[in-house]
Order: sequence, then structure tokens, then C-alpha cells
Amino acid sequence: MRLDSDKFARPLSRQAKRVISREYDRAVHHFRKLNYSKTKASVNKVLDLDPDNAAANTLLARVAFATNDFDTAGNLISKVVINNPNDVDAQKFLGDIFLKIGLVERAENQFRQVLALSEDAATYKVLGDCLKATARFSEAEKNYRKALSICPEFPEAHFSLGTSLLEIGHYGEASVYLRNAATLQPEQGVYWSCWANCLSRVAFVEKDDFLYDDLLNLLKQRTVSPGSFVRSIFSALNFDNEFSGVLEANKLDKLKCHSDFLKAGNSFSQIPLLLQIMVLCPITVPEVENLLQVLRKGLLGNVINKINCLSCVKFLSALAQLCFNNEYLFEETPEETAFLESLNKNIAVIIEQNNILPHDWLLMVAAYRPLHTISWADQLLGTEWPDVVEEVINQQVIEPLKERSFRNSVPALTSIKDSVSKAVLQQYEENPYPIWMRVDLSDCSQPIEDILNGHNIFLKGDNIEFFRKPEVLIAGCGTGKQSLNAASKYLDARIMALDLSRASLAYAMRKSQELGYENIEYVQGDILELADVGQSFKIIECTGVLHHMKNPLDGWRVLQKILYPGGLMRIALYSEIGRKSIKKARAYISENGFKNSANDIRRCRKEIIKLAQKNYHMKYIIDTVDFYSLSGCRDMIFHTQEHRYTLLEIEKALNTLDLSFLGFELPSPDIAQRFHKLFPEEQALRSLDCWHNFELKNPESFKGMYVFWAQKNLTS
Repeated sequence: MRLDSDKFARPLSRQAKRVISREYDRAVHHFRKLNYSKTKASVNKVLDLDPDNAAANTLLARVAFATNDFDTAGNLISKVVINNPNDVDAQKFLGDIFLKIGLVERAENQFRQVLALSEDAATYKVLGDCLKATARFSEAEKNYRKALSICPEFPEAHFSLGTSLLEIGHYGEASVYLRNAATLQPEQGVYWSCWANCLSRVAFVEKDDFLYDDLLNLLKQRTVSPGSFVRSIFSALNFDNEFSGVLEANKLDKLKCHSDFLKAGNSFSQIPLLLQIMVLCPITVPEVENLLQVLRKGLLGNVINKINCLSCVKFLSALAQLCFNNEYLFEETPEETAFLESLNKNIAVIIEQNNILPHDWLLMVAAYRPLHTISWADQLLGTEWPDVVEEVINQQVIEPLKERSFRNSVPALTSIKDSVSKAVLQQYEENPYPIWMRVDLSDCSQPIEDILNGHNIFLKGDNIEFFRKPEVLIAGCGTGKQSLNAASKYLDARIMALDLSRASLAYAMRKSQELGYENIEYVQGDILELADVGQSFKIIECTGVLHHMKNPLDGWRVLQKILYPGGLMRIALYSEIGRKSIKKARAYISENGFKNSANDIRRCRKEIIKLAQKNYHMKYIIDTVDFYSLSGCRDMIFHTQEHRYTLLEIEKALNTLDLSFLGFELPSPDIAQRFHKLFPEEQALRSLDCWHNFELKNPESFKGMYVFWAQKNLTS
């Protein structure tokens, strides 16, 4: 923005020039302080003396723009452009206004005019944005690259190029530019989040000097949940000679003696990236999971044989936290069970005699059993421990105590009568799902129309004010990931989060308290009973819940009843087409008589991993995140109740419920481009018939779930 006025449209007296200069400087000062009323007052004094003053009119246009008066801003700056056609800043500003109000083609033409006057990186970047908005990705890419050739350290251009490459499925190259954006402007959380999303489809083929540091910084972002890109992290760790050497030795069955396990534990204690990913999420790489099982058993043998393992406490701490978070998914041999019983008795004697408890002993037990379930756990409190031990005690003793207190305070909103609801309740009381350490949070809350626009979904009607300060229901909130995501994204929302399971709700309440969210009310209840509670909501989210009911339409009908006319639903349901591999796994489980007990889940996993070497469907199963935790595996392939849908069946249900389909939240951006090639008409995005035909041709598009928005008709 130009902050000085050195040219005026007509001859002025010396006194007038002094007044103009003084008032313009005051206007700039007030504008920088965001005091727009004083800015306008000073600008108007300038314009009284010089109505065509370009700088003053531009500043007044910027005030209008900042206060969302885009018509006034456009009129003012158009006047400046007409009088000063070579004013590059004014020409750019006019383009910005066109882009802001959705006149993309006019904005594109405007920025091309700017470049004809003067080439600069920012204009090439914003021209690329215009081209990207109209799906001309190759042209957009050229402009982003031109911007970066002029200004190589331009984070916004790196980000725009990265997201443009994502749209066309060029994930490897997209990762490079998204990483550049995040590291050039690390305070921008959205850059880290987009890089994280891209990494779920990327494997590193080389390592540079900064890769591990950048990945560690990514893992430190509170808005990033790393579960989806664990494999990418390990593709990077394969370049660490110590890690890859131990991994290869285990594949060749060369980890045999006490010194092998001690050396491996020592080495892994010196790899911060490995330790960090272990404490944040389950390890979704079968060969690494197997290695960690072998090391756990080997180091337990070392401890039993009085071999000092204190040099590996960092690794043991991370291992204990990993095992707690995956709910002790690793198989345990009878020999390990016997060793553990012996170690447990020895620790009880040490504690009773007030002797010093070896840290490696304590961490070894914590890698096999949650400490809060052991008789001597209370004796660990009130003692000073090293940080690596304190982390485990906090996770396995203090946090479960907090959850126990929260569990007793959860209010009951409804009764739970339905037999299937009771069976599902029992499952999630035993295994709250999902167990998580990090949740995807929005950088800033937004109005609902902006949230939907981000998914290329648009509201029917124009009653935007209806959704200001919305009442939001999270119907089936589980352990709180969804309710916290909602609390972070919806502007000025009041959120009620309901679930069957008190254990899940207690976990959610603890996490919400830790993250500082106070606008969520957690309650226990059954969706089937909500019609009688006397509350209505403007937005209802129900994802991954309805398909676990005996008759999902019954639950959906209740939610429709308590949704205001014109209100919105965000629904997620299993796809019959996309869930083919899950059906095969469930059939295998049934045919082989596996039950949903912890031991049977562990045995079944072992067989599925073997089958995955030659069976496509089983390979798909072991490539899912849920396979790598006890509750996740139980939820995915051992669930008490499951329904699956085609999009034509969903369309029929929506018609029955008088709901209008608005659009999908797509699992990857390239799906939209592939759909557009088959169905170029804009209205096709709202046609479930078109989407059904697309899914038949692209059966893995919705292999997780359909996630879509619907709106209740005003006449309902």
C-alpha cells in the first residue's frame, strides 16, 4: 500500500498542500491502528481540498474493503485506476476486490493488466490463484513457478503451488513445496496441516540435512494428528543407519543375545524422531511393530537377568507410552507373562521396603501393563522422577485417575433402552475409541459458510444470519476428537457432545480440559431417545455412528426431528463399495471362529499379517490406521453391529427424511478433479446418482466413509 502522497490532480496552494500532507499522514496512522472512523475523517479533509487525490481515494477504498463494503471499495479504486492507469498498486487492489467478491475472471484479467505494467512475484502468485480457482492447474502452476523464480523464499507461493499440485494428485512434488511453505513461515499452522495431509501419500526417497528437524517440528504442531503419515516418518527413518541396521537385523532373525537388545535400546534412545512418533500414535508399519515386540521381550529378559538397562530409559519410556496407547496390542508369550509376574513381585517388595526403584524396571512393567491397574501404583505418586519416567506415570496413573473422576460426573441426558445400543455401549466401555494423543484442530474458528466453501459446498438459501452462534450437537462423540475439532472450527458455537459410553466421555472431558476448550457440554445418552429431551440444534454432526444401530434410519429420523428447519447435518456412513476389504476380513473372522476378546484380536491380527503377503484385501486391512490399536481393530473388523450403504440408498434415505444433499467432504483433493472430468456440469456435484456412477468406476474413493452435508428443507 502507498503511504505517501506526492502527486495531486490540480495545482494547489502551499497551505492546502500542507493540510493535505498533514491529514493524509494522520489517516495512515489511524489506518495502521485499525481506527477506521478517524481514518475516514482525515481522508475526507484531504478529499475536500483535492477530490481526485489518488492516495486518499485508495486509502478510503482500503477502509471500505477492511469493513467488507466491497461495492464502495470497488467504485473508489476504479476511479483511481481511470485517472491513473499506470498506478500499479491501484490496479492490483482492484484485482483483489474482484477476487474477494468472486469475480474470478475479471480478477484474472485485472492481474494480467498489472503484469503488463510491472512484473512482480506477488502478482504472478495471485494470478495463479485465479487460474487455480477455475481448475486450470497447469497454467496456475506456471504462474506460481514464475513467482518463485522472482522470489524463491515466498512462502505463500510455495503453499499455493503445493496445494495446486495436490489437486492433480502430484503428492511427491506437492510435499516439497508444502514443506518449504511451513519452514519458511512456521507460525502458519495451516501450512503444517497441509503438509501433514500430503505426507499420508508420500514416502521419502532421500534425506537432506534438515529433514529430521523439519519432521520433528511438524510433530510438535498442536493442530496436527500424525496417525495418517506414520509410514512416511518411517520411510525417512530408514535413512538412519542405526535404525535401519537394527530393523534389518530383526528381519534376518539376528537379534539373539542380551547385548543385541541393549545395543538396540541404546541406539533408539538417541533418535528423537523415532521416540516422538512412538509417543504420539500407534506404529502402522508391520515390520517395525514386530521389531518393537522383539525388543520389548528381549529387554524384559535383560531386566530379569539383572542386566542394567538404564541407558535405554528414553526408548523404554517411549515404548511404554506406545503400548499403553495401542492398548497393549502386542502378543505376549507365556515366558514373558512369567517374567512379568516375577518382576512385579520384586517391585512390590522394593516399594514396601522404601528402597529405590530402578527406573528401567518400572518402565518395563509399564510396557506390558497399565500402571494404574497394579496394586502398588498409588505408591508412585508424590515422588520425584526423571522426566522420561514422569511422562509414563502421568499417562498411566494420573490421567486415568482424572478420567475416573470425570466419569462419575457425566450427566445422563437420556435413558439407554435399545438392546443394540446396550451392546455397543458395552464395547466402548471396554475399549473407548479412538484412543488419541493429538487431534486435528482448526487454526481459527469460522462462520459455517466459510467452512462449507472450503469443501466447495454451498448453502441453499441466503439466511446466513440463522447460523450465527449456532447450537451444535455432536451425536456420538466418542473420545472427543470430533467435538474438539468442532469447537475449534465453528465460530461462536455452543456445543453439546453426546455418547453412549461414560468411559469415552471421560476421556473426551479430560482432553478438552487439557486443551482449554470450555464451550463443550458432554452428556451421556442414546440418539434414539433424543426426541423427548426438548432441545433443537442448527447443526448436527453424526459421523461413524448411525451405521452401528439396529435400524440406522430410526436414529437418523430422530436427528432430523431435533434439527431446525434450514439446519445442517454432517453425516458419515460406511460405503458398501469402498468397504469390500472390510467385508472380506469380517467374513474371515466369522469363518475361523475368532471372538472379539483381546487375545482373539491379537491372534487374528497375526494371521491377517501373514495373509497380507498374497491377499489384496488383507493387505488393505494392514494398511489402515485402526489395525494398529486394540480398540481400533475391534471397531473396524470386530464391531458388534455394522451397516453399509450405496449412494443410491443414501439418496433414498435423504428423500424420506426431507433432507437435501449439499456435497461431500472429499478424502483427497484429486477426487474432485477426476469427478469433474466425468461430470463437468456444476450441478453434478449435488447429484448422488452421478457420484454413484463415479464410485463404480473409482471404487476406492470412499474406502473410509462417505462424509457429506445435508440441509433440512424449510417446509419440514
